[in-house]
Amino acid sequence: ERANALRRDLQRKVRQVGVMHALGHGARKLASRLAGRPTASQSDRFDETYGTDTALMVSVGAIDIDDSRLAHSNRYEAVVPESFAEMMACLPITHNEFVFLDIGSGKGRALLLASIFPFKEIVGVELSASLTAIARNNIRIFDDPRMKCRAIRVESGDGGAYLPAPVDTILYLYNPFD
Repeated sequence: ERANALRRDLQRKVRQVGVMHALGHGARKLASRLAGRPTASQSDRFDETYGTDTALMVSVGAIDIDDSRLAHSNRYEAVVPESFAEMMACLPITHNEFVFLDIGSGKGRALLLASIFPFKEIVGVELSASLTAIARNNIRIFDDPRMKCRAIRVESGDGGAYLPAPVDTILYLYNPFD
């Protein structure tokens, strides 16, 4: 399974930047791992606190999407909670008048973080069936006394083709596709 994910990642990178740049990228990643730098597979405080599974980065090749969609997709990577909170707090809106919509919601960390704000509803759209399942489980187990919105759901589908309801919406995209 890992070999297949690696093959898909390499094919995608070669199509994007060519063979030589792809090899250089791979060499830099390998050197980083050999140097003992922290990896995305290590848990973080957020997941330790809530018992969720949001931290582990998932390469594009490891995501369960059709090969034809790889070229325009990006890896899953969790947002930093402090950065997210700062962004949301700075929005010049009355949160409870808006729906929060995360296109390419992955494992759902942004959805969970959005629940601290009093949105009308929180919606995620995710192409990967396995990431959608993980996000739904994370929503089920997440519990924080600061939660102001418990109307959270994840839809499985193509975020690029998703048509949101005609209501005031905060559209959140954390680099889901090019």
